[in-house]
Amino acid sequence: MRQKMQRRYFAVLFFPFLIILCLAIWLTFFSHGKGMQAMRNDVEGSRLSVAQSVAANIDTLIEQVRLNAANLAIQIDKVDTGTAYQLALYRSTIGQMTYLQINTESLLNPLVNRGYVFLFQEDQAISQSSTLHEGMELYNNYFRLFNGSYADFKERFTSSFYSGALLPEVEIGYMDESYTSWVVAQSIPTDPSVPPTGVIFFTLDSSTMRQRLSEGVTDADSLCLFLSGGKMVAAQGASRRWSDAAITDFQLQLQNMPSGVYHLRASDGTDCLVAVATDSTGTVASIQPAANAFSGLQEYRTGMLALTAGLLLLSVVVAALSTRRNLASVQDVIDAIAPQ
Repeated sequence: MRQKMQRRYFAVLFFPFLIILCLAIWLTFFSHGKGMQAMRNDVEGSRLSVAQSVAANIDTLIEQVRLNAANLAIQIDKVDTGTAYQLALYRSTIGQMTYLQINTESLLNPLVNRGYVFLFQEDQAISQSSTLHEGMELYNNYFRLFNGSYADFKERFTSSFYSGALLPEVEIGYMDESYTSWVVAQSIPTDPSVPPTGVIFFTLDSSTMRQRLSEGVTDADSLCLFLSGGKMVAAQGASRRWSDAAITDFQLQLQNMPSGVYHLRASDGTDCLVAVATDSTGTVASIQPAANAFSGLQEYRTGMLALTAGLLLLSVVVAALSTRRNLASVQDVIDAIAPQ
């Protein structure tokens, strides 16, 4: 009977400790889970903010090019308006004014590389180097768009209207060589109901675009893409982890993807955290291996689990010792009730 009472008192004293301990552990894990989710949301929100900032930066620069191209087209179109005296004065200065404006644009906007203006009716062209080009001469020597003929070039830009259109990765012939560049095209005049009589081009500096995109590269293994018109510009971290094939695979997965945060699988199977920000000129995607993005969370999780295990062990020891001490205090009562 004595042993039975000992077990009963032990259960009465120990199991409340055990229940309280289990509740404490459950609350710890519940709070831990909520905290982990909040931290994950913070990481994802931070990555999305970075992508949105990069997209807004690039969009602002391109919109400035579009706006200045449209303003220049409006000024050039004024050649055919006004009194005879005004027209004579304006025509004598329009070439120099255009020359100065395209040079100013390339100086003030880091995204602009070079500017060209073609006036088809006059067969005149203006570049950053001169106001006295013949249209065909400038085209054939320095700006063979798509490496086609001058006749094809005129047909393309007089039969279609371009309102600050962003043309991605255009092949351009320059003397005996060729290169690719993103180009902003603006028809002259700016009224889409009037047949175009000229066109303005600003070529964009790819190195500046990559520099802007590098702001979305969050670590050595990260990648940041700008996508528009089925083409892309890429900037990646110092490790140069991603191959051309892997980058192309990301490009295919990101087509028509709305703004938000996603988990995408890379071609090598790596789970990646991808923040997508879409603006009027294109889409920016900041890509980082999920293991890198959440490395701080994993360290926090490991630390919390170790702490919880330590607290669990300590609580069991304390509960056992406390129960044993309390049992000793009632030992005399048990001996008196149920002597051996």
